[in-house]
Amino acid sequence: MSNKREKRILNEIKELHKEVDILAQSGIYFHYDESDINIIYAMLIGTEGTPYEKGFYFFKFTYPPAYPMQPPLAKYCTQGKLMNPIANTLYDVRFNPNLYTCGKVCLSMLNTWSGPGWVPTNTISNVLVAIQAIVLIETPLINEPGFENSSLIELRKYTDIIDYANIKISVCEMIKNTPPEFLPFTNILHENFMKNLQYYKKHIKQKNKSKSNGSLIESPIYGMKLLSEYEVLLTDIEYVESMLKINDIGKINLSS
Repeated sequence: MSNKREKRILNEIKELHKEVDILAQSGIYFHYDESDINIIYAMLIGTEGTPYEKGFYFFKFTYPPAYPMQPPLAKYCTQGKLMNPIANTLYDVRFNPNLYTCGKVCLSMLNTWSGPGWVPTNTISNVLVAIQAIVLIETPLINEPGFENSSLIELRKYTDIIDYANIKISVCEMIKNTPPEFLPFTNILHENFMKNLQYYKKHIKQKNKSKSNGSLIESPIYGMKLLSEYEVLLTDIEYVESMLKINDIGKINLSS
């Protein structure tokens, strides 16, 4: 690692620590291993009013050899499957037009999409804020070329599937089966889950009232289909709740 590159990365990490409280207020958290500062791990909590609300979204950023002349390499890591009720097979959920099931992150700032590209004055912090602001949005399908002017009905079909997957996968599955590289976020995951527990339950019950349970939702893109089983989703949330409470009791017993 060149001295110039190493100094730049260390300065970025220093700035991240200075901004830690501000970032946390926006639901943005980071972690790195002091033995390898070439990699930054991040967790973004979905913002209010979006289908990602209070979900946990993991990203891995690797600084390339030519950094900062080249952007960091980004990988999206909150992945999971839903059941296609017609084919009776599992499929990988495409959580966002900008977030691929292979982990690719499409963002002009990262030089992976058209538009204003990376400049050396950008930082990981800028990238995290950009993902929160322009990717994890209220109506994500408008980010897909050709769908910018789609009807609200069509846009809503995709959003409803993501809303369901947000709780099923980004909340329940990410807590039950946290990807190993993101285990350092465990305490933040658990604390936020318990803090937002009543939101999850209320949201699921509201969805269950507004949509007939067991109705079929078909996305206009990516071939995603969903049988809306909100009662099952509520059971998933209650299982995670009991799991975490049992863990807390175990911790108390071990420390007593």
